[in-house]
Amino acid sequence: MTSTEQRIWNAIIKAVAELQKKSNEIVLYKDSRQVFEKNFEYYYKLIEDNFMAKDVDEKSLDRHKVAAVIVCSI
Repeated sequence: MTSTEQRIWNAIIKAVAELQKKSNEIVLYKDSRQVFEKNFEYYYKLIEDNFMAKDVDEKSLDRHKVAAVIVCSI
């Protein structure tokens, strides 16, 4: 897990803890982290391959595309 993914996952855990104080219907399953990691990797690669310029040496996604990856992964 990259540092970006780890920071996002930590934010998810914190948000879920806050939401669980208000509702017992919010659940994180044992495999939620693995599902998140797998989805994050899938969507990151999908966006990178389909929406990034192929002739650029550095293929890092801008913050808007990363935000899309995060939303899709969760």
